[in-house]
Amino acid sequence: YQDTMLKTLTIDFGFHISRYYKSYLQTHKTKRYWLYAPGENAKYWDEFYDKGIMAIGWEELGDLSDYIEREDLVNAFNQVYGEKNRPNDVSCNDDFANKMNIGDVVFVKKGRRKVLGYGIVTSDYYYDKNRKYYNSIRNVNWKIKGEWEHPGDAVLKTLTDITPYTQYVEKLKTLFNMQANPYQ
Repeated sequence: YQDTMLKTLTIDFGFHISRYYKSYLQTHKTKRYWLYAPGENAKYWDEFYDKGIMAIGWEELGDLSDYIEREDLVNAFNQVYGEKNRPNDVSCNDDFANKMNIGDVVFVKKGRRKVLGYGIVTSDYYYDKNRKYYNSIRNVNWKIKGEWEHPGDAVLKTLTDITPYTQYVEKLKTLFNMQANPYQ
């Protein structure tokens, strides 16, 4: 009886600690900043802005939540596209589905020289099988739309976590008069 009781208490305690820890992690996540291209030459920007979404392609991969580990995604890329060593594409999909969080800030770019706006991520990743293209989606509260000169040359990748580049992030925030709080 004592062993069974101890086992039950241990499982129950572990469950509550696990729930608390997950809640703590959700609350104390570091906000990330992303640079994002809504299609080649930003061709989907108007649609995505109007619908309050951001999306990425690679439709042949299907629902990104089907890939448990990053290595599964790498294998899928190799199988579907027949090419090896596509680290930027794998990172884009993995970051979009697994690393981006609600509350993150997304700056939208067009090519290497224009910034088109910014917004705040408001949903987790989801897959919309009814869309004909760009089925991997997140909802975004777009804050502003226009066209500004990008400070220097932007990277060519579809999605880039620019959080570690604090001076660069500050330049983009200044472009939009974002103070410490991007929600204003």
